[in-house]
Amino acid sequence: MNRYLGVAFCCVLLLAASSPGENVSFTLDPLASTLTVSGTFAGTILGPQMPGSDVAGFTGIFKGERDGNGLMLETTHPRSLSQQTPQLPGSGPDSEGGSSFGLSGISPSLGPILVSFTPLQFFISSDFRDPLPSGSNGFAATDFGFFLADGALYYSVNGGQRSYVDLHGYGAPNQSLRRGTLTSDGTTETLLLPIQTTFSPYSVENVSLTFVGQFVAHRPVPEPGSAVLIAFGGGMYLVRRRRGVVTATE
Repeated sequence: MNRYLGVAFCCVLLLAASSPGENVSFTLDPLASTLTVSGTFAGTILGPQMPGSDVAGFTGIFKGERDGNGLMLETTHPRSLSQQTPQLPGSGPDSEGGSSFGLSGISPSLGPILVSFTPLQFFISSDFRDPLPSGSNGFAATDFGFFLADGALYYSVNGGQRSYVDLHGYGAPNQSLRRGTLTSDGTTETLLLPIQTTFSPYSVENVSLTFVGQFVAHRPVPEPGSAVLIAFGGGMYLVRRRRGVVTATE
């Protein structure tokens, strides 16, 4: 019997050593996952149309492969939530989801400027890069890919016609000096991705946009004993199967 238990124990070690990375999912926390937008329009500094309209939370699922080296983050697209109050100049009839951000300013030469954004989706990924390491030391903001995958802004000047700018594919290097982290408190693993980027849409002159914030996502961590029990059960199954084969051939 001890011989079979020894075989089972060896199976546990082999399974632990040879098991591939675990497929995991992190759920974004919309209260902690927020971006703040600011910018300029023809030299005029834009601010929120109303308190809080320059900030939006984000939802979504981050998927990837987790192993002892860290997290290989698959391509995903966190989506911004809409403001509770509609933002001017609004959006076209084909747009869904309301406005995620609203900015405004008054230009000495152009008059009142209104800017609103449809819900935005950002591209996030660490494909073709090293895994994002776990631990308090973290990783640089440039260690994961980041740009705008979908969304648009609408603007009007001095009460004139509303105009549309497609933001799909826009972005610039992530310039955040904060470090991202992948940490665990024993029951929950938390992924934090800092964001800071500034870019100018080429289809409208003299406009600059800056997004600053972070994405924070969590996943429950299985108890350490669970993986051992699963591996041990698999080892015992192999032992029983082996014993059955021996008995049948004797």
